Amino acid sequence: VPIITKPVVKSSLFHPPFLFTPTLNASANCPRTFKKAKNIVGVIGPASSTVTIQVQNLLQLFNIPQVGYSATSRDLSIKSYYKYFLRVVPSDLLQARVM
Repeated sequence: VPIITKPVVKSSLFHPPFLFTPTLNASANCPRTFKKAKNIVGVIGPASSTVTIQVQNLLQLFNIPQVGYSATSRDLSIKSYYKYFLRVVPSDLLQARVM
């Protein structure tokens, strides 16, 4: 059984009391096919507009498209800021006009 010397999952909770040793050990036993890096072709979500904006700020650095399934902020409609964002629901502004 391989022993992990470096964490596979990093987070702000990476502190010995919060370390999930069983998860790390299980990831060490994964087949090699799951450990190979894959190219990301796109991202769906997240649900909220605030988090979607933050994710889009990162993804657009790598030209990765993002589809928002419930993010309704009208800010996301500004194509000069969010070039790689597409939505499947109308923005808050359009929903207000319908009412």
